[in-house]
Amino acid sequence: MDAVEKAGKEIYVIVNPSRGKLQAPSAQTLWQTEMTAHLAKSSVVRPTFRQEDSTPLTALQAFVKQYSGRAIGVVLTSNAIAPADVAAALSNANAVVFLMTSVNRTAYSTAVGSAATIDVEDNFQTEARNADYVGTKGQGTNHLTWTGRAGFSDFTVLPAVFKDGGGPTGAVAVHLTYEEPAELRVQHFVSTITSSGGAPSPKFAQALNQLVAQFAATPSRFRKSPALDDYLHQAKVGQYTSPERNKRLQIIHHLFTVARHLGL
Repeated sequence: MDAVEKAGKEIYVIVNPSRGKLQAPSAQTLWQTEMTAHLAKSSVVRPTFRQEDSTPLTALQAFVKQYSGRAIGVVLTSNAIAPADVAAALSNANAVVFLMTSVNRTAYSTAVGSAATIDVEDNFQTEARNADYVGTKGQGTNHLTWTGRAGFSDFTVLPAVFKDGGGPTGAVAVHLTYEEPAELRVQHFVSTITSSGGAPSPKFAQALNQLVAQFAATPSRFRKSPALDDYLHQAKVGQYTSPERNKRLQIIHHLFTVARHLGL
């Protein structure tokens, strides 16, 4: 959040978190204490309310009142609060409503106004192991179909559900996003060495050699990005990155690809 502020940007932050390590009431209380100063920065934070099955309409109304005059967000995860009631609660608010796949998107978008809504969905098809990724897979059309909406969701090449921890490296996988006229796609470059443990360098070499071969065969498939340049350089000099930075490079390439599509 400090980085967002330094860059002069804004960020939607859920102010009533209850997932993962913040399920415990004590953890929620500590989080609220630590975040008070950040949440108060109206030029940086757009306070966002996450609705659950058990959330009453009064809680949403109280949230809107608490942050009156500020740009806010509302995440709807169920149909528990009627679309008309949501629209009434937000009638005088500068709000964007994030619609999860579990809600009646048509009903809420109609009630609130499509220009103030964003459909949230994870289009990256996750496998249990790196070794299970093969070929190419579609990543959806959100970047093409969001005209007239407040925006579109993009999980990059990450799954929707965060998994903490890790273990010894099995197969090394590099997921690179590219565009086709009708959709985004991702190509998986996976090492043939899949055993856990052992030096990761031979696995990276196998995955990146596949990438280099694909790049040579179809040089226009992947948009230019610092991450793609980094991968090609690694393959050329035989010096490979870490699993953590490998994931970072994949995300960087995805962001550059989508940004270029948007003309940025």
